Amino acid sequence: QYWYNGYRFSPDVDKKVYNPVSVMFALQKKVFNNFWFQTGTPTFLVNLLRENPHKIPEMEYLKVPADFLQAYDLENLSVETILYQTGYLTIKEVKGRNCILSYPNREVKDSFQGVLLEGLQSSERNPRILADELGEAIRAEDWGEAEYLLNLILVSVPYRLYQNIDERYFHTIFYLAMSLSGYRAETEVLSYRGRLDMAVKYDGENRVYVFEFKTGGRAREAIKQIEEKGYAKRYEAKGYEVVKIGLVFDVDKRKVAEMEIS
Repeated sequence: QYWYNGYRFSPDVDKKVYNPVSVMFALQKKVFNNFWFQTGTPTFLVNLLRENPHKIPEMEYLKVPADFLQAYDLENLSVETILYQTGYLTIKEVKGRNCILSYPNREVKDSFQGVLLEGLQSSERNPRILADELGEAIRAEDWGEAEYLLNLILVSVPYRLYQNIDERYFHTIFYLAMSLSGYRAETEVLSYRGRLDMAVKYDGENRVYVFEFKTGGRAREAIKQIEEKGYAKRYEAKGYEVVKIGLVFDVDKRKVAEMEIS
């Protein structure tokens, strides 16, 4: 169920189905793995999302009106519509007249996010390996190594993708890396005083990493924003140990300009 179930095609009937191709591969090879792209790589979708990278974190929890699911105008298909109709997103829940879309299962999420990160990079090193190493450095709270690995990921992004970007682009790259490393990355978490850029948690751990991103300014200002707006309180109230991280990115140098941990 965790790897291959989760496809729901109707907002009116809460029935989920498995991906039969992936199930048969898993039975044949006797291993849980990502078989999703053995039937083809979604180059067209990757290119669309490369032009709109800020949409990538939204795919984790995307609210759309129910009639959105019936959009068949081939001249005006949105990225979200294509992702739903091709199975990369599916109906997770229904709230009133709206549907919440998300990845159907672990296989699709891992496979698609891996291809997206590769599509945003031009590195000789496998981005999945870099993402895993970044996750391990954060788990060990080796912040020097974490900054080094994040810079390796950022510097491999082609210059042509750095035109007219803001902190959302860095946000997207970091989100993909964290998700691929096994962390649960919640983006733009709403609090009563604003929106936190990202909260990262590894299943089974009692620690949450709260990130605020900036392009320009000082990392201390990002930490101050976390504290003044109470972004950590929702996690502290649940008994989590909270680590606050302010990250300032340098667009021109394509690297972390400053990092502060509190």
